[in-house]
Amino acid sequence: MVQMLWRAAAAAAVAAGLVTAQPASAALIVGELNFVPIGTVTVVGGGSGLGNISSITFPGPPLGQVVNGPSGAGGGTGDYAIIPALTPVGVAPLTIPIFPNVGIGPFPGTVPVITFGPPGDLTRFVFTPHTIQMSSTGPDVNGASSLSYATTGTVVDTLGFYDDTPTAFSFSATQSTLTGPINVSFTLVSSAAPAPAGLVLVLTAVPALGLARRFRRRGIA
Repeated sequence: MVQMLWRAAAAAAVAAGLVTAQPASAALIVGELNFVPIGTVTVVGGGSGLGNISSITFPGPPLGQVVNGPSGAGGGTGDYAIIPALTPVGVAPLTIPIFPNVGIGPFPGTVPVITFGPPGDLTRFVFTPHTIQMSSTGPDVNGASSLSYATTGTVVDTLGFYDDTPTAFSFSATQSTLTGPINVSFTLVSSAAPAPAGLVLVLTAVPALGLARRFRRRGIA
């Protein structure tokens, strides 16, 4: 009888360990967000190709930059699926200096901070870049040119649900003629694998299993 009671207590301890086990830290973010400017994109030094501009300015409110998720009603993907299409995305400052053909390194100028989140909490996630790389092509014989702007940095979840996550933010700008409109598309991708919670559960249950063995020995004694 005593042995049965010890076994029951041990089983309860194991169950409690499994139920109350929590990951040691929040998960990293795995997700992607694509967005575009709604309005006119302007540049300083235009007229001779995007490789010769000194800055680019994106449209501000009331429209500005909005999520243009995959076809259909979707918006962000992965952990960013909580952000539907047409959700505003903040880019600050709206005017970003351009240094064509800059290799990866510290920012030579104003740092563009990106803020976004689900409707009603548009500053939940904050991306701050740390390194940058820019390159440009053209203009070709038709006057077409392009600009590639890529950064690496960190996304912080202001609610603390996710850990600070390494993230890449980039945009590409294209112009079909020297005086044509400038088309821009933005991409923000954070990719990381969360720690396996199952391992934490097993480790948490280990003391309870040891307790079961002690209980069993006492019951036999």
